[in-house]
Amino acid sequence: MKMRNSVFLVARKFWISPILALIPVLGLATSLFVATAQALDLFPPNVPVVLGPSTIRPQTWDRGDPGTTSAEWIFATAPDPTTPLAPDGIDVPLNPGDYNGTDVTTGNPITGPVATPSEGLGIGAGGSGWLNTSDSDATITFTIPDWVDDNPIKYLQVQTLFTEPPGSTRNPDLSVTGYKDNSPIDANDDGLLTLGHLYSSSIPAGSLFTLSYYDLTPNPDYEDIVMTVPSGYTISEVVIDTISCPEPSSFALAGIGVIGLLGYVARRRTTKA
Repeated sequence: MKMRNSVFLVARKFWISPILALIPVLGLATSLFVATAQALDLFPPNVPVVLGPSTIRPQTWDRGDPGTTSAEWIFATAPDPTTPLAPDGIDVPLNPGDYNGTDVTTGNPITGPVATPSEGLGIGAGGSGWLNTSDSDATITFTIPDWVDDNPIKYLQVQTLFTEPPGSTRNPDLSVTGYKDNSPIDANDDGLLTLGHLYSSSIPAGSLFTLSYYDLTPNPDYEDIVMTVPSGYTISEVVIDTISCPEPSSFALAGIGVIGLLGYVARRRTTKA
């Protein structure tokens, strides 16, 4: 019996700890595989298919759930820097948060999500999309009011459909800043996926698609998302989804797993020494 107990203790010490530490890492790998497979149309997405960017890689949460916001722009009217454009898409349900304060950068009241163009933008070919007709970069600033709650973290996803002039290789860059009690919060960039029609039949021929992920801590009351539009580019559609969460995502859990594994290795080295 004593010999059997000794074998059990050795097995528990040298096998259970690393296995437990690897569980979050395996979960993260699975999540990344599923996201990549859905982005490349290897199997259907997890929400109903609609036209535009939402067809390509829907958000990983259900729109309309508590703490979520969603908005879609197709830019069907001519841009006016003095008149912000409310979401004008019809495929993604408009679901704004309840924050109704003032934008500290512009001084304008926030009553819902809007897109504010800079000078240099005009209506695109066919009467839709915003085209940068100037010789320099232009911008579109999206203001997204959130639900005001006590959750500690916000996840944000921006999908963009655009066309570029021949020979161009840039993406419409994004700068995301959240605001909590009028104090700025820098967003963490969690990755960018770029696809063309070659990779997904959901993307119109001649167009490109980008998908950007961000997280913000602490959870902001609203975000200002500044999109840089290079000269000659047309922004055809933008879909923005957010969700406030009570706990970190699998990325944080994977980090905890790695820390646990390193701690186990360090313990073994100390024991050997």
